[in-house]
Amino acid sequence: MIVQVNNECPGFTAGERDVCTVFAIAGADPLTETATLHPTDDTTVSVTFVDDEQMRALNAEYRGIDATTDVLSFPLDDTELLGDIVVSPAQTDDIPLMLVHGYLHLCGYDHETDDQAAEMDAVTDRILKQWRSSTNH
Repeated sequence: MIVQVNNECPGFTAGERDVCTVFAIAGADPLTETATLHPTDDTTVSVTFVDDEQMRALNAEYRGIDATTDVLSFPLDDTELLGDIVVSPAQTDDIPLMLVHGYLHLCGYDHETDDQAAEMDAVTDRILKQWRSSTNH
């Protein structure tokens, strides 16, 4: 998977290698039948780190919620350009969790129902467990 990392958050240092490793592991995961998209090695995903002010503006514009949040995903429903993930580091202590969460949304997962949430949580846990064991985090 091709990962484009953009850091627009003053004072935050994105660990680009860690970000890319998260997506390498996530992209290799078989996912489940819930996934509507299955990225390939040539699939591009964009990750942007923003401050709370930018996140609040995006959340208000796209979700109608005038408050900041930890992660937003903007799927493009294309196997070549999967979509954009926007993270506010000030809203989370677990950047890898937010990256995987956003990635799964881009692949078609959701957590509107208890069953959906349980499935998304299980896939998230599997990917993060593998990432943590491979990177000693």
